[in-house]
Amino acid sequence: MKKTLTCILFALFSTTFVLAQETVTYQPAQYSDGPKGLVRRISENVNPDSRLLSQMDKEGIREVSATIGLIINTKGKLVAIDLLQTSHPKFNEKYFERLVKVLGKDEFIPGKINGEPAVTSIVLKGIKLGITSTVNYTKRKEGRGTFKMIR
Repeated sequence: MKKTLTCILFALFSTTFVLAQETVTYQPAQYSDGPKGLVRRISENVNPDSRLLSQMDKEGIREVSATIGLIINTKGKLVAIDLLQTSHPKFNEKYFERLVKVLGKDEFIPGKINGEPAVTSIVLKGIKLGITSTVNYTKRKEGRGTFKMIR
């Protein structure tokens, strides 16, 4: 009797568990101009911090990278940027603050969960800032304030 009861409870629990599971469909948010358009928009609007570049130069670091998440609401608007990973402590949230204002004006296609608009994110890996060469500028006295490049 005990063995039969155990088998019946196991079968009942298994059936209930299978019925409780549902297939969830997920579609992440998208930038209206596509992934390349988003990367171009970000690169146009993120300005290097001179303190970070100076420290990179002093430490001999040629490149830093970060992974960020763009949080998009159900109406297709950027509401926040989360810094998920960074290779340098000064390549941080402050570096990306301007993007919230700039991308907040742009249109995104909202993500969906089970066909309904939902708050989702776009994760961008490998956002990079690099130093290609070190250049110092000095003012020449001749030639009405033109600049001379010294490499």
